Amino acid sequence: MGRELVRLHQALDVTMAGLRCRLAKAADSSPRPVRLPLITTLRGHGYRLEDG
Repeated sequence: MGRELVRLHQALDVTMAGLRCRLAKAADSSPRPVRLPLITTLRGHGYRLEDG
């Protein structure tokens, strides 16, 4: 059970890193200035998008 939990956390970390990267790329390629949303980790609950 412990190893599976570690793998799930690693998979989620990779997914969130990819999402942050895609958001940054989209903002960089935009012809006008864009404020990126902040992705906040809610420990034990999940994630929340906040105004940047």
